[in-house]
Amino acid sequence: MTTSVVGRSAFLALRKDGMRFGSRTVRLVYRATDDDFRVAFAIGRSFGHAVDRNRARRRLRHAVDEAVRMISDQPGLGRPTGDALLSASRRALDVPFDELVTELTGLLARTRSRASLG
Repeated sequence: MTTSVVGRSAFLALRKDGMRFGSRTVRLVYRATDDDFRVAFAIGRSFGHAVDRNRARRRLRHAVDEAVRMISDQPGLGRPTGDALLSASRRALDVPFDELVTELTGLLARTRSRASLG
């Protein structure tokens, strides 16, 4: 299970210094750190009603946990580290869960390859 980004300073550093990645459904801001993998969610009121925002946040949280597990199970990769800020389009409510996990796995893999380049 992933932990949450805690504290305003960590959140602001993530927004300021993070690398940005995106897919059709999810946008990710990633900042490499030596800490455990931590996640924050940014789903504002413009997304829709509170019920929809909470449902999207729950789906993203479970999909991130699954994507991290899949990456950790790959030989030679290990568990991801760093901070991530996730936001989603309304498509996150309707896309099949497996597709959401696949998109997140791809985004997290891109962060790892980009972070290793420097």
